[in-house]
Amino acid sequence: VAELPETRPFQTLHPEPADLTAMEENRPQFGAVVAGRNDTAFVGMPTFAGGGRVAIFNRPERVWLRAGTLPCSSDGGGCQFVHSIVLRGNIVVVGAQDSLLVFKRVDGKWRLTQRIKSPDESAIQFGGKRSVRYEHPFITAVAYHSDAAPSALYVFEISAAGKLLKTTRLAASDGAPGDGFGLTAYLALPRI
Repeated sequence: VAELPETRPFQTLHPEPADLTAMEENRPQFGAVVAGRNDTAFVGMPTFAGGGRVAIFNRPERVWLRAGTLPCSSDGGGCQFVHSIVLRGNIVVVGAQDSLLVFKRVDGKWRLTQRIKSPDESAIQFGGKRSVRYEHPFITAVAYHSDAAPSALYVFEISAAGKLLKTTRLAASDGAPGDGFGLTAYLALPRI
């Protein structure tokens, strides 16, 4: 049996000094959630004191460089407690606290185009780590109820400009409290 060669990181990404301010006694959790595609990467810091933060890294050549931070507004929690990041083309979807944030790259800058609040206000979590998917033009996210009520999977249709067009609710006909319906969802267009 041949031994596998030792693998070493090509480059290690680090937070900036300004990223290290955390909420209360928590650390900012740099890298708790990461998404990347081609030469762009997003690194989440869910417990950053300013309401959560998502760093943007670009790789113009062979080295990753910090290019900025997603413009997560502080109203409604911003990127606080970010638990998912999905990147496809020029759109990135961030699942944070009780909403999905849709960002679009326009003229080289990432702009917040849509904040999608949970259609189910009684859910204890919306858009968990495994349930947020984005395959243009659809985003999926779960409204999870724990032991209070059955969960439901929401499908959002998004325009090319990153704006919400339509919402569809999918639920099990035999759903039960705490069933976790939709916690893992995958898109194989045109089906879910």
